[in-house]
Amino acid sequence: MDHNFKAESSSSAAPATPAAPDSSSTPTESAYMKRDRHIALRACDACRSRKQKCDEQKPKCGWCKRTGYKCEYQPIKETIKDKNGADTLAAVNRIEPKVHETHDKVLESHQYIELIYEKVNSLPAFLASAGGSHEMSMGAAQQTPGQPRPTALQKGQHQYVSAVHKMMVWRVVRQTLEAVHPKIINLETVFTDEPYPSAMLEQQGLMHSLPHVGVDAHSPSRLPTAFVMGQIPQGWPWNKQYLESRSAVYFDSFNLIHPVLDHKLFVEVTLPSALYDSMQDSAESTLVLLVMALAEMALAEGSDFSISQSNYRVALEGTAVNVPPGLDFFNEARRRMGFSMADCTLENVQIFVLAGLYYECCSRHKEFWTMTVQASLACHALINSEPAALDTSPRGDLIRRAFWHCCAIESGLNLEFGMPFSVLERWDETISFENLFIHRIHRDSHVFDDHFYTHISLRGHALDFHRRLTAIAGPASASGPFSPGKAVLPDRLLNEVHAMDSELFRWRQSLPVTVRWTDGAQVTGYPSPEQHSFSNAPYPAPGEVVMEGVQQAAGSMFYTSPPGIMAQDMTGVMLQGPSLIDRTRGVLDALLRTRYCYLRFLIYRPFIYRVLHYERITEQDQASAAECLRACLLWPIISHPACRNKRLITCRFFWSHNLLGILIILYLSTKNDRLKAVRSSLGEDFEHDAETTVSLCIKWIKDLKKVDASAEWCWSIARALYPLHDDERVITDTGHF
Repeated sequence: MDHNFKAESSSSAAPATPAAPDSSSTPTESAYMKRDRHIALRACDACRSRKQKCDEQKPKCGWCKRTGYKCEYQPIKETIKDKNGADTLAAVNRIEPKVHETHDKVLESHQYIELIYEKVNSLPAFLASAGGSHEMSMGAAQQTPGQPRPTALQKGQHQYVSAVHKMMVWRVVRQTLEAVHPKIINLETVFTDEPYPSAMLEQQGLMHSLPHVGVDAHSPSRLPTAFVMGQIPQGWPWNKQYLESRSAVYFDSFNLIHPVLDHKLFVEVTLPSALYDSMQDSAESTLVLLVMALAEMALAEGSDFSISQSNYRVALEGTAVNVPPGLDFFNEARRRMGFSMADCTLENVQIFVLAGLYYECCSRHKEFWTMTVQASLACHALINSEPAALDTSPRGDLIRRAFWHCCAIESGLNLEFGMPFSVLERWDETISFENLFIHRIHRDSHVFDDHFYTHISLRGHALDFHRRLTAIAGPASASGPFSPGKAVLPDRLLNEVHAMDSELFRWRQSLPVTVRWTDGAQVTGYPSPEQHSFSNAPYPAPGEVVMEGVQQAAGSMFYTSPPGIMAQDMTGVMLQGPSLIDRTRGVLDALLRTRYCYLRFLIYRPFIYRVLHYERITEQDQASAAECLRACLLWPIISHPACRNKRLITCRFFWSHNLLGILIILYLSTKNDRLKAVRSSLGEDFEHDAETTVSLCIKWIKDLKKVDASAEWCWSIARALYPLHDDERVITDTGHF
């Protein structure tokens, strides 16, 4: 049956293939063609050139051996089949490490599974003995109806965070903050699913924007292109001498911290060009106006924000508004920015940088971030369009300085608020920060150049430490504040932190002599008081007749520099006010040392988490947590002279948030039993310094809370944790974020 069926099927299939007889010769012909092609591919060059068959003998074929020709064989070309094999091998090489990593994780998870079984078996006994547990009772007290209970943190589940608002989501920290009475206003903003930076910027944007005062936009006398200052206070001589004196103020203050302009180029080229054109709508005139605005801001420095609160409001045309110093210059500058905002020039980058600095001086952090992004994009466009401009010319140095300024600002925003990096990050390893100052930015010393170099190098360490800690512990999960993190081996974390601390110590040892410091030395930033004489200053000093006229005309709380600025150090001794240059150097010294303390605090903070949440901790964990507590103390930025020159400090909201983080950790060290035991081992000197730190941190935040929405939110938390430092003693529901 099977045989007949096969025969029938074969016979029935025959008519369907009429070309079958012709196809019988095809395999033979194709075989010969393949053989000939094989010979053609393998033949030597001599046989190939004479188009004859080659016997393919090595090292010489028969014909070349008989005739004495040089016999050479071309390498065999790679076929598609060979390429597929190579691609497969490359794919295997890529997958193999991941397979080994997965295998290691499976082995680690086996240990955690055993731990889970152990905890489940001991759960009844644990519940029976946990009735008097402080942590359990506090957690139960905070459990509200409808709120899911946080997942218990198991051993090895750690998430690395650098931002303070993410640290506030830690289980113990959250329970502590929620247990404070009276309740903290707007605390739930941190625990929502919405990204905290977006919520902060949105809430901060609800504050009044900078008023449009100082220049009447609707005045009929206003020319379409010519410069009209409008309501200039009496005593402001608008001439070249006045502009040069105010320019000296800017270059002795803000430009020493953010050296994006060149003093010589500005005085010899930019300023004359703007005056020659009668302050037309040009990039040069916009730069001059921004320099004037920041100069007025620098002259208003030297005292706390909170002084002269009675002058906080001024009445203009029947409306109460806040008028920061130099606002009339800035308003005219931002009207002109539209004429050059699309230019691919260095001046355009500098305009965005200076506008951002002024916004930050006015505590407008959202606008500051926007201007920083615009400066980064303009700098990226300039580098792409003129790559040859990055040479070691004075203009190339200014471009690279502006580049590194934008990178430094973006790094701080990324570490604390998770703001994304701009396109400049791709140039980070390409553009060098060496030899940025062919012409010294100041006539007296290289100390300010060294400060800029050390700031950039320390920024590199901060980003490197952040990447390494994230690689070990893993970033915080976006699915929720209590979701499991990546397993962390204690020895690996400890070794990595010690390695980073050693790198940081070596970095400090390699600092130039001009910026090196010793622990315990107070930051002064200026020589002895008797060496100061404002009468010899090249520009009108705070307290002279010019500034008195401005203060009487504007009446703003920002003009807080009385005649003969008096400064009070931590010992209570009244000192004669330092010069502007010395105050700027004091701020730079304080910023450098504070950034160093901040990094040490950041790399040791994971051990605070371990002490607060882990069931079993080691002596190394306690010692590292103690090191973190030491790193919290007496940051120079909260002491004199930096604390009295806050307008010269960029990213104040960054420092306000981190000072709040210090206040939270020091508060936990007095409430949490484990952390309290670590603190008690540090001695009486630590207790004294901790109390001083708390007072200075609270003073910093209180000084800013009426002009800075971010500081006001930080104060709402600090006043709840430390009610004895609250002078008002009343918490209202009004106020900004």
